[in-house]
Amino acid sequence: MITKQVWLVTGASGYLASELCKVVKTADPNVYLIGADVRRPEHHWCDEFLIGALDVPDNAAVKRVLTRSVDLVVHLAGVAVEGWCFRNPLQTCEFNTRSVYLMLEAIRQSGRPCRFILSTTDKVYGRDATQANPYFEGEELTAKNIYETSKVCADLIARSYCQSYRIALSIVRFANIYGGVDTNFSRLVPGTLRCLQTGLRPELRLTATGDEYTRDFVHISDVVEGVIAVARALLASNVDVVGQAFNIGSGKEYRVRDVLEEIIAICEPRARYIVVRGGVDYLEIVHQCTNNDKMRRVLGWSPKVSLTEGLRMTWEETLACGRVEAA
Repeated sequence: MITKQVWLVTGASGYLASELCKVVKTADPNVYLIGADVRRPEHHWCDEFLIGALDVPDNAAVKRVLTRSVDLVVHLAGVAVEGWCFRNPLQTCEFNTRSVYLMLEAIRQSGRPCRFILSTTDKVYGRDATQANPYFEGEELTAKNIYETSKVCADLIARSYCQSYRIALSIVRFANIYGGVDTNFSRLVPGTLRCLQTGLRPELRLTATGDEYTRDFVHISDVVEGVIAVARALLASNVDVVGQAFNIGSGKEYRVRDVLEEIIAICEPRARYIVVRGGVDYLEIVHQCTNNDKMRRVLGWSPKVSLTEGLRMTWEETLACGRVEAA
């Protein structure tokens, strides 16, 4: 009989979930951690791992929620590369929504007090945002492209289960996460690092009209700390957390050009980058910045890692994992 608190983390072989599992198991031996994903992860932080597609009815994670006592589901599974989502709209909608309502329905049918955290993105707001006019959790969600819309649908489904069936849940909306060992090279930081490692010139992409992109970058360690803070509050039945959405971001707006130049300065000061002018096929937000006051006020969370410190840490971790030799 399992007497420990049971957390089930979906997408457990992925970038963020891997780091979350490591921190949870390192910091809290009283958690029995179950991972679930389509493939087995390289890490060994889970006490148990369930393999299978999460958008299939009666999948292994659903069965576990229905047949065993699970205290918390942290739903991090999903497809998140916008270009892929644009080219594969059906699969995007199927996975980013079906996996959510299947898990929520399992919780409803189980009749047990299982809490649920849904991860989405600041892109659900669908508009340009600056540090002077950032995203707030209570504003309207006006997604435009298929990725953003699939995340809005998941958000609405979760809130409806909370309101209709009294399922205790929270929604976390992430800014651009960086740090650790990220192998999604379509992202700025790992993509730039790979170019520098292989002797290629990184690209700075501008819009078709030549405008500069800005983003809110938050280090993965701060994100993990934020998710755990939400989880602990949910498990404690904190009324200020149940049914609420929380932005997890730095609250700062960075020009992508400046971030790229800082990466180069840290890793390979002699390198030069190429400016590429031209947009993408899908509708893309040009400026993004979150307001994180709600996380600060309700949970006492605030980001601890500065961008410069975080980029240095990322470079050091990249070297330590053996993907590249030090210059």
